[in-house]
Amino acid sequence: MVSGRRLLQGPPEEDAVPLPRVLVRVRRTIEEAISTAEAAFRREWTALESELQRLGDWHIRLEERTKAEASCAAAAWSELEADLETYRKGLRKVFDRELATAGLEKALEQREEAIAKEEVSLAARGSELETRSQGLEVRRQELNELSESLHRWRLELQETARQ
Repeated sequence: MVSGRRLLQGPPEEDAVPLPRVLVRVRRTIEEAISTAEAAFRREWTALESELQRLGDWHIRLEERTKAEASCAAAAWSELEADLETYRKGLRKVFDRELATAGLEKALEQREEAIAKEEVSLAARGSELETRSQGLEVRRQELNELSESLHRWRLELQETARQ
């Protein structure tokens, strides 16, 4: 016993394995562990290299896909810009037509106003002419009456002269 502890007792002598054999077993166990670890390391390394290759391929495919999508997006953008320019030109044409139409409508309104004023003026002149015509008709009737009176006087004068 060492300070309150009991010493471990080894296996009985007949069960005891000599040290060189134990060392050989330990060495084999270590070699097997190293071999197993190396095999596991190689498997892991192979799996990692395979994953690296797969990811490298994926990266290349991703770059190709990204370039293809960028090209498609650029083509679509270019088409949209062309459509926008066409739309702007069409809109400009419509605006120009609307502006021309508005000008024509304004000129037409002015012409209609001028015609309406002319109609009012002509109606006023027609009324004035009607009034004058009525006045002339009255004067003509007066002249007719005077002419008849004159004619009668002449006849009377002629009769008086004959007598």
